[in-house]
Amino acid sequence: MRKITKRSAAIAVAAVVAVGATGAAWAAWSISGSGKASAKAGTVVPLTVTGDPVVDALVPGSKSSVTFKVKNDNKFPVTIQTIKYSDFTSSAPACAKSIEQVEKADLPDGLVVAAETEKTYTYAQSLKLVDDPSNACQGKDFGFTVTVNATS
Repeated sequence: MRKITKRSAAIAVAAVVAVGATGAAWAAWSISGSGKASAKAGTVVPLTVTGDPVVDALVPGSKSSVTFKVKNDNKFPVTIQTIKYSDFTSSAPACAKSIEQVEKADLPDGLVVAAETEKTYTYAQSLKLVDDPSNACQGKDFGFTVTVNATS
């Protein structure tokens, strides 16, 4: 059996320490961890539409512009895709069918409503009184619902 000298032992110890230090340094840079996280989807807030009175008096066959505001309380912008008028009423009930939406009217520009804002639109030449309304409809008040459909 061979004898281990002090010098050989010192070299062996130094080699073990050097290898151990390298491993410790590598371990210091290889730390990881993990944990659980969670999220919840938000909810959509319906848009609020408020109409302004139509400025131009309706006369047979004429077209008028409709101005309305769209309020978006969501935390994201929306783009209006369609604008529809419905539920026509009149102070003379027989006249309710005398106004209608002009289906081929061009949609207004700038149909994006930013998050948590309100925007005013004028839908030009989009409402009309029919060509042959009853004489009983003269001077009567009309009402209708403006509905906008939008996407996020």
